[in-house]
Amino acid sequence: MSGSQKAMPGTYLLAAVVATAVAAMALVGPIAQDPKYHIFADTREFLAIPNFWNVMSNLPFVAAGIEHVSAQRARQLLLPLLIAGTASVLYWAVTEAGGNGDLRPYALVQFLPMILIPLILFIYRSPFDLTAFIWLAVVMYAASKPLEYCDRRVFELSGMISGHSLKHVVAAVVPLVLLYGFSKRRPVIGIRQTA
Repeated sequence: MSGSQKAMPGTYLLAAVVATAVAAMALVGPIAQDPKYHIFADTREFLAIPNFWNVMSNLPFVAAGIEHVSAQRARQLLLPLLIAGTASVLYWAVTEAGGNGDLRPYALVQFLPMILIPLILFIYRSPFDLTAFIWLAVVMYAASKPLEYCDRRVFELSGMISGHSLKHVVAAVVPLVLLYGFSKRRPVIGIRQTA
């Protein structure tokens, strides 16, 4: 049995998970933005920028974006994923402006990868020793999400950074972990590389 034939059940499983997630989102009503979401614990202004640290904590994303991974598959997926992410935000903005904000597509873009990436790691063996870095990235991203919900508590405990700001920093480290992993990756002996 060839490698592509072995991959078929895994591919079907991934497609079924995506279809189930999309169907579930279609069946639930619109998911509105919590009106309290942008009421940050750290509202300090600096350099005439309100919520300075909530804004500036996005800078690590810029640093992570300076580097890139040039694998063929990444190039193939980059544009569709950028379109999906942008479309999810635009859909939310249009529905929000119409008075009935809906975060369902955004929720799919944010959380479906948290299911798919571990499944992919279990189903397919990488020809590179990169799996530990990918798991670390998944764990870090998952850990970043609750920080925004603990915004005030984190700010009160630290006295200097809010949970929302810390979420940005932790999430922005994820691509750096992956880039470091890609820079250190080595072929795993006995696993055939595919394009």
